[in-house]
Amino acid sequence: CFGSVEEIPEGYRDRAIHHHNPYNTNVRANAEECARIGKELARRVNGARGPVAVLFPLQGWSENTRPGQPLYDPASDAALVDAFMALRQPHVRVEFIDANLNDPPFVDHAVSLLQEMLARD
Repeated sequence: CFGSVEEIPEGYRDRAIHHHNPYNTNVRANAEECARIGKELARRVNGARGPVAVLFPLQGWSENTRPGQPLYDPASDAALVDAFMALRQPHVRVEFIDANLNDPPFVDHAVSLLQEMLARD
């Protein structure tokens, strides 16, 4: 996420870009960067001391990453998930939700799962 389009570093200007407003421009992370994110996410959740779950939205991580939107990139999304799954420990619950992160079914499931996990303690 950068400010105006003019503030995007030269090395990122050939990527998928969504101009949100004059002060916010989103640039898509590539597959290599997404794999690093997946590895870091796994490292962090593997160290959780309590119940832990990761929900992956299969229809995008934001409005702009939905199928057909400017930042839609299923290969980069898959790189994140694959890297995460390769390193996650068995105690980390993983669920794949066929919805966008912002869709009511995803949100409802996340809230339900959180309530379930909180009720265990």
